[in-house]
Amino acid sequence: MIEGKNIVIGVTGGVAIYKALEVISLLKKKNAHVRVVQTEDSTKFISPLLFECLTNSPVFSDIFKSDFISSSPVPTSTTHINWASWADALVIVPATANIIARIAHGIADDPVSLLALATKAKKLCVPAMHGDMYGNPATQENIRKLIERGWKILEPKEGKLACGSYGKGHITEEDVIVDAIEDLFCEKIFSGWKVVVTAGPTREYMDPVRFISNPSSGMMGFCLASVAAKMGGDITLISGYTHLSPSYNVKNFIEVEDTEQMRDEVIKELEDKRTLLLMAAAVSNFKPKERFSQKIKKKERMILELVQTEDILKTVRGVVEERRLPVKMVGFAAETEHVEQNARKKIEEKGLWACVVNDVSRNDIGFSSPYNEVDIIFKDGRKVHIEKDVKEKVAYNILKEIKDAIED
Repeated sequence: MIEGKNIVIGVTGGVAIYKALEVISLLKKKNAHVRVVQTEDSTKFISPLLFECLTNSPVFSDIFKSDFISSSPVPTSTTHINWASWADALVIVPATANIIARIAHGIADDPVSLLALATKAKKLCVPAMHGDMYGNPATQENIRKLIERGWKILEPKEGKLACGSYGKGHITEEDVIVDAIEDLFCEKIFSGWKVVVTAGPTREYMDPVRFISNPSSGMMGFCLASVAAKMGGDITLISGYTHLSPSYNVKNFIEVEDTEQMRDEVIKELEDKRTLLLMAAAVSNFKPKERFSQKIKKKERMILELVQTEDILKTVRGVVEERRLPVKMVGFAAETEHVEQNARKKIEEKGLWACVVNDVSRNDIGFSSPYNEVDIIFKDGRKVHIEKDVKEKVAYNILKEIKDAIED
């Protein structure tokens, strides 16, 4: 989503300046073009040379330095204009109370505030400061002014501050900052839609310490939720236990344990409004017939009788049809053989609008891999192939194809 985008990172003088280095590294990994503009104060924390090495580009830290964009060595005063035109986004990280105040009042006497005043690019501000400074009415009024002028603000979190105290002013994590940058560029094609995503494995316990499950990491579902949120959707993510945390823009996150809990939570989310239901969870198809209340002691041999779990898709289909809800239900299928045939059968049997299917017999995609490659089979018979890529990019392409199909 940010591949090939021109992003200027505005760096100011604060203890959280190290986060800028990490953000730049992540942006470069996503193939964004990155440049850095620094206030004079920030150069006392980190030399421009380090930022130049990270970005492979000169750093704008002196208003009267040469024009880096042109090949002319003659010093000019137009660097900020050229950089303002070049930028697709300006991201200030960390943003001190001082720089927020300067930009809010139109002051432009340092490279960062000068560029902020000159550019028409998308703008994101990532504040970091002492909690009392952040909560000060003057700072809050300045932030409101920036929001009114189109700035996006990524609020700091509560945590331990540089002075040793605890409060709201701790800069957010670098992956969250990059998510927010991607959010700037994402077309809001699901604005006005509710998007419910299921993710991860369910667990079916045989006793208090043992359960039947599968190796799903939940990554595909979490990526779908994150990208759908960037696309403007009102997101609910319902997940079994994973080691993942939902993206900052996923406001409603529900963690469940077994298949029955997942079913109940999905049904609770069904409303009489436009809803896209993405059933990406790897639900256990079987559960022990009996759940023992105490730990089963070690035995030489044990026979475990299994029964089928409830089919969530069939149950949800019944609720949707009974209430006549405007829900587009998309199933996900992890297959090892007859991949397309099984997906089409699933659409027919469970009344799906579409099914996203992958071949988990491959060891380069799916459960244990950061990559995926899928086919989207639609109820009308169409098939769309999504090439192998990182799961976030695959999620983006899935959602784009689904929205295009809805509009056809």
